[in-house]
Amino acid sequence: MLNRMSDFHEWVQVFKSFGMPEAQIIAGRLQSDGIPAQVYPLEAGNQFGITVGKLSEVVVMVPADRFKEAEDLIFEPLPEDWADEIEDDPSLH
Repeated sequence: MLNRMSDFHEWVQVFKSFGMPEAQIIAGRLQSDGIPAQVYPLEAGNQFGITVGKLSEVVVMVPADRFKEAEDLIFEPLPEDWADEIEDDPSLH
């Protein structure tokens, strides 16, 4: 996690979530493809321990020069046969 706002000078927001788990999944997906990603909870909700709704906003940050690559990966459409692949994978049952 980033510790200071000054750490953001080269980082840009690529995704916003209303919960830490979703943001961590997105960041993990990016990291697994070699894109550095950090999860940063916005201050208002974080200070009061609010974990739902607008005050629980969490952003995923990536280096500015990797933004397009990260955005493409996050919003990449699923293949048409994705459900069949899951159904046919015995490790998921």
